[in-house]
Amino acid sequence: MLSFLKQENSFMKIIVRVVLKREKEKIKKKEEGVYEVFITSPPKNNKANREVESILANFFNKSLKDIKIVSGKTRKEKIVIIKEE
Repeated sequence: MLSFLKQENSFMKIIVRVVLKREKEKIKKKEEGVYEVFITSPPKNNKANREVESILANFFNKSLKDIKIVSGKTRKEKIVIIKEE
């Protein structure tokens, strides 16, 4: 699951608060290490989590494989790690 952490300890851990069913995707930094992500997808069939990962990948200019939700997959507040180079 977190195989890239074993290879490289360079990662950033953030807290993401998800706001569901919005008209437009966006991301807002609330404070250091805390982000609010507005998504359009419903929380069904993992669509919301995939959208959160995609928005974070675009925001941090990373690939999807560098973004991993490690806690809160079924909650609005999630802990996410982002692989750094």
